[in-house]
Amino acid sequence: MKNLVLRVVFIFGIVSGIHAQIGIGNASPTATIDIGGTVRVTNLPAGTTDEIVLTGSTSTKFLNRTNLGANLLIINNTLETAPVSGVIGDFNLGDIPTVSGTIENLDLEIGAGESNSNATFIKVHSYGSNVKIAGITDGVNGRHFTLFFTETLNLSVLEDDPSAQPQNRIKTASTSQLTFSGLGFVDFVYDADAGEDGLGRWLVIKFRG
Repeated sequence: MKNLVLRVVFIFGIVSGIHAQIGIGNASPTATIDIGGTVRVTNLPAGTTDEIVLTGSTSTKFLNRTNLGANLLIINNTLETAPVSGVIGDFNLGDIPTVSGTIENLDLEIGAGESNSNATFIKVHSYGSNVKIAGITDGVNGRHFTLFFTETLNLSVLEDDPSAQPQNRIKTASTSQLTFSGLGFVDFVYDADAGEDGLGRWLVIKFRG
C-alpha cells in the first residue's frame, strides 16, 4: 500500500510538472524549457511544404521564428530567392481617397498574392491633383521597389509624418518632404527596425524628379 501511494504521488508530480518551467543545466529556468548549454537534434525529418520557417535566437537567447523578409522564400524545404516579376507594376492613384490632399497609409497592393507583390518597378498614374504620401502599407524587411510618377502634377513624399501608422511611415533623409514636379521616381526599401520606436520605416535610397 505504501508503494502504491508513492507511485501515485510520483505520477502526480510528473503530470503537474508538465506545465512548469524545466531547467536543464540551469537552476533558475525562465522559459518552459531553459537549457544552459548547447542543443543537438538528430534525425529531424525534412518537411515537404512551404510552411516551414527558420528559427533564430533573440538577444535574450529565446528560440523564435525568423522573418525571412520579402526577398527569400522556403519552397519544398529549400531556401530560395524570391522571383522578380518581369512585368512592370501599375497603380491607379486617382482611386485612392485623400485627407486634405494627403494619402495617409497607401496600399500599393504589394502584399503577398496581390497584383504588385513581385513588382520592383511600379508606375503610379491618374491622380488629378497634387498629392502627398505619408505612409505605405505592407512593409516587409528588405522589400524594395521603385515608384515612377507619370503625371505632370506635384507629388510629395512626407518625412516620418504622424498621420500615417508608425510602421508605414517614410524616412526621406530630408527635413520635411520630397516633392516631385512632374515625371520622376523614388526608390524605397523597408527596414523593420527603423524609426525611434523600432517599429520599422520605409527608407528612401534614391530619387529623381
